[in-house]
This record gives sequence, structure tokens and C-alpha cells, in this order.
Amino acid sequence: MREGQPHVTVAMITYNHEKFVGDAVRSILAQTYRDFELVIVDDGSTDGTAEVIRGLHDERIVYLRQENQGPSEARNTALRVARGTLIAQMSGDDVAEPARLERQVGHHRERPNSVIFSHCTFIGDDGSAIDSRWEKLTNRPNWPRDATLRYLYLEGNCFLAPSALAARSAFEAVGSYNPVMLQLQDYDMWVRFLLRGYDPYIVQEPLMRHRVRGDGANLSDSTPENRIRIHFEKQRVLREFLTIDRARRVAEIFPEAERLGYPLDDDLVHFLLAMIGLKAEPTFAADLLMEMMEDPVTRKVLSEKAGFRLPDLFRIVGQSDPFDAERLKRRITSTQKQFDDLIGSRTWRVARRLRDLTNGMLALIDRR
Repeated sequence: MREGQPHVTVAMITYNHEKFVGDAVRSILAQTYRDFELVIVDDGSTDGTAEVIRGLHDERIVYLRQENQGPSEARNTALRVARGTLIAQMSGDDVAEPARLERQVGHHRERPNSVIFSHCTFIGDDGSAIDSRWEKLTNRPNWPRDATLRYLYLEGNCFLAPSALAARSAFEAVGSYNPVMLQLQDYDMWVRFLLRGYDPYIVQEPLMRHRVRGDGANLSDSTPENRIRIHFEKQRVLREFLTIDRARRVAEIFPEAERLGYPLDDDLVHFLLAMIGLKAEPTFAADLLMEMMEDPVTRKVLSEKAGFRLPDLFRIVGQSDPFDAERLKRRITSTQKQFDDLIGSRTWRVARRLRDLTNGMLALIDRR
């Protein structure tokens, strides 16, 4: 590693990226912006990832290997050893465009109180561009901070984590990645950034190629295990919003707070957040209401200032379906209609005749 403090640390985490990590590393080494170090944290890969990285020789590379602990602790390790004034996140299966650092550093210079992201191109295992359901969300125009916070609370994550760049001092101010999170560790981090007053900014050009793995290895893939973990982790992410301590701040982020019919009283901040979140995340909101009503002092405050009493809690909890059965029923009905339309379509009838003909020919061949 070269002497002197680099301006940027590229913090790359990798786990079983043998097929892709070489391209990821080379894309950083080929950056037009040269004042950086590349810290690579291998989170206990069991394939040939380590051999690929050790075969790439450059004085800017710092390679660390640790036992498998998940992406949060891998990122925390990179942050602990980073020497740069700025930290650029990176994953071992993505590819950075040559001007990524140059463009993001320039934007950060103009917006030093920001965390900088970028648009991206989605690619498959072979590196070719593909369509992705996330493209409309990640490659969107910039939103104001409060509008973004509202989305993060009511909808979910809306940033491409490996494209992030921010000051090391900002990461230190908001705290480490939560080690118990596997799916939503970056979502949790951006909520904390914005709640601490940092502005999000998305460079309106594709500076990253984000790989969507064909083997379902992306943390965003909708597998049963991922969905279960997301359910539990999201409850912890949303609790970050409980650091808001002024009712007027709640109304700035959530304009609908003024239409709830409750006073904007600082003693009601958590209550207002629960009532706002009931439709978006009923498990979190109902549990928060129950937690508040367990405390006699809080129960009295809610009764006197919001007219909210135990019978109201019982009614709301009974209506807060954590499984969202009605939405599931609507989806099943919609899917059934699409299936019925397909079965009744001319295309399906023609395809069925072709399948019957093919099966008949195969049967004749087998008999011969």
C-alpha cells in the first residue's frame, strides 16, 4: 500500500464472488480519479474469491479476510481500517464505471453534508444489461430529504447501497452498521443518515453496473427466508424514527399528521408515528401502541391529550392484520383472472395444440 492518506477509501465487501470479484476490483483500479485506496473485506468466502483477489497486484489494495459474519460486520471492518476522508461503498459482484469516483467526489464537494448515490445499469451474470423491477426506484429523480424519509417509513428502501459515497466523519456520526441485520443493513443506515440531517443526492447518470444474480444470491431476492428476515429487521429499522422528538418535525415529514385529528403535541410524537404507520406496517404500529399503553403514565397522557383509551387500542390491534389477508386475497384473485384470461386466449389454444402434436410425435418415436 502506498504512503500518505488517500482522499477516498473504496470499501468493497465480498462473499463467494469468485466469478465476479476480478471485474469489480479492476473497475476500481481503472478509475479516472486516482487518489484512493481499495479496502477489500472478504467475509469468509468458501470459493476461490481469495485466490482471485491475491492474484491482483496493486499498491492501493488492502485485503482483509475474516470469518463469515454477514455484510454489516464486513462493512464495519472496512470502516474501521479506512484511512480516506470519503468512503465509497462497493460490492464484489458489481462493476463501477470509470468516472464513478470522479463524478461522485465532485458532487460531494458541492454538497458536503450529503450522502451521494447514483443511477445504475442492471446486469446479469454474463454482464449484459437486463431489465429490473428496481430500476424505476433506484434510477429516479432526486427527492427532498423529508419526502425521502416519508418513503423510507411508509414504503421501504429506495437507494442502491453499493453506489453510496459519504464522508467518513458522517459514518462515524451515525454509528456502525447493525450487525444483526442481513437484509436491511443499508436501509437502516440511510434512515439514520437522513434523520441526523444529511441530505440524499443521486447523481443522474449510471455510474454503477449492479449485478442481479441468476442463482438468487442477491440479498434483495424474494426467497422465503429473506422475507422472514425482512419482516423482523424492518421492525428495528422503523424504530429509528422514534428518535424524532418534536411533533412539528413529524408533521414536516408526514403532512398527513395534521389530518389525523390529534394535537401536534411533543408528548404524542410516538403516538402520531404509530397512527401514521398503521396501514403501511401494522405489526410495528400496533406493537408500538401496545408498548405505550402498557405504561400507566403514557396511558394517561394519551387519554388526556388524544382521547385514546384502551378500547381504542383493542379495536385498532384487532384490525391490524400483520399478514394483510385482504391484500393477499386481492393478489390471488388478480392472478386467477390473469390465468383464466391466458387459458381462454387464442395464443394459449394454439400453443396447446402444438404441445399436443409434439407429445404425440414423441410418443410415436418412443414406440418405434
